[in-house]
Amino acid sequence: MEDAAKALLMAAGVLFGIMVLSIGVYLYGSFFAPTNAYVTKLDTAELRKYNAPFEVLEDREDITPQEVVSVIEESNQRDLRVQIVVDGTNVENYSVEKINEFLTINVGDRNKIVHFKCVEIIYNTDKESSDSGKVVGVKLSKIEI
Repeated sequence: MEDAAKALLMAAGVLFGIMVLSIGVYLYGSFFAPTNAYVTKLDTAELRKYNAPFEVLEDREDITPQEVVSVIEESNQRDLRVQIVVDGTNVENYSVEKINEFLTINVGDRNKIVHFKCVEIIYNTDKESSDSGKVVGVKLSKIEI
């Protein structure tokens, strides 16, 4: 009889231990769930902020040459450069001289109005990459009015 009482006490101790562990796991999960949700919201906000200077061009057909230069400069300030292509020419690495030449060609003649339209914005679609969802390319096309 005495051995049965000890066995019941041992079984109760094991059940109590399992219960304490289960409560601990539950609390751990519930404490960190809001943190994970906050981090996800923060990542989304940072992604929007990163993409904003390029997404403002989307579906526009009235982009000025000065705006194109601003986008080139924005791309050059990034760790991960955004490829800017205007009429098939990659302009992301344009020097100051090339930018001035670009402006002279597209703004110099006051008799013609030159605008650009956004043909495509390209996003990084690699889900495994830390840069997933970021703009990696912008394609523009010249429109003479």
